[in-house]
Amino acid sequence: MDAQQDFPDTSLPLELLDGTAYHQKTDIFRRIMWFSYSKDDATNPIPVDVERVKEIQELNQKGVKVKSITEAPIVTNVKKELDFQNPIGTDSITRFEDHKKNSKSKKKRHKKSTGNEKPQ
Repeated sequence: MDAQQDFPDTSLPLELLDGTAYHQKTDIFRRIMWFSYSKDDATNPIPVDVERVKEIQELNQKGVKVKSITEAPIVTNVKKELDFQNPIGTDSITRFEDHKKNSKSKKKRHKKSTGNEKPQ
């Protein structure tokens, strides 16, 4: 909560010459806010440093639109986050055949009963 105190208001969109960017998500620890040009669709979010968001919002309050959200320094070393992993195709197509071969070679051999064994 302390880290979020100096973050800009997420309800304010960023007014740019090439469109309006809407807040989608925030990474508090890396101080990155993600914006998209669609209010309801978060596809292709753009990572923007918190300080740059503050700067754009201040300019917007003065009636100034910046040329582009990407004109200013944005965070470039952000790794794309995966929301899920697709396990399809990761297994071998012959995995069951390999198991079948191994189980045949490991069959248990039973001792022949001589009738002299003592019951336990």
